Amino acid sequence: MRTSWWTWPFYSQSSSGNGDSSDKSKAQDNLDDVLDDTLGETHDDLTDGDYGLCDSIQDFVDSLEFKDSIESEADTFADTGITFNYRVDGDTLVYEYVLDDSYASLGDTFASSLDAMDSTYQSTANLLGSMCKTSSGKASLRVIMHTQSGQSLYDKTWTEK
Repeated sequence: MRTSWWTWPFYSQSSSGNGDSSDKSKAQDNLDDVLDDTLGETHDDLTDGDYGLCDSIQDFVDSLEFKDSIESEADTFADTGITFNYRVDGDTLVYEYVLDDSYASLGDTFASSLDAMDSTYQSTANLLGSMCKTSSGKASLRVIMHTQSGQSLYDKTWTEK
């Protein structure tokens, strides 16, 4: 199982450091951008790729197109905040976002951002299934978000339809 780690910016606290509502709004906006960009890169790789059917989801993840786009996207967000990890677990591509414990109070906000992109995640799972052979017959995309101490903020899987 291949794993890659990057640190993604989330938001910087205000100079007062009190985490006011404008900080939460910035956090929401930045999270939306990070999630949308990461998902968009995977979706684009699946639709624009010229490599045909992959023998597995792992082969897709190991492809230069996928690695280049994810690493390019990660380079855009080189500051601290969210740590992004991706891996393959059987026929499932897993995106894991690990947030600093200070963001735990924003769990509902994060879940709302992820739920707002439900149809895009489903479309990506469908494309993953059409582009990659699977042993189970169905590809899945799973998104996990939790704090560094392990508090679960979000965990949902979309399976190819």
